Amino acid sequence: MQVDTNIPLPSKINLRADLDKLEVGQSFAFENIKRNTVANAISGYFHKVSNKRFTISADPENPDSKSRVWRIEDAEVNQISA
Repeated sequence: MQVDTNIPLPSKINLRADLDKLEVGQSFAFENIKRNTVANAISGYFHKVSNKRFTISADPENPDSKSRVWRIEDAEVNQISA
């Protein structure tokens, strides 16, 4: 067995913070396996407490293995559900 030292831990992804940083028109790609996680973060947080809106679709550059989330136009204030 080989024992290694000084191998950095992978950075933890803070999905909510990453989504919150997106400006309208920006996007990022992620593995298809995380699609439900991303969708749940959006609907469970942003669509309830903010007017930020997102859409998820297959990544045009790698549709078989990746999806992409885009920040789209904000919802009107009166469309936000309480």
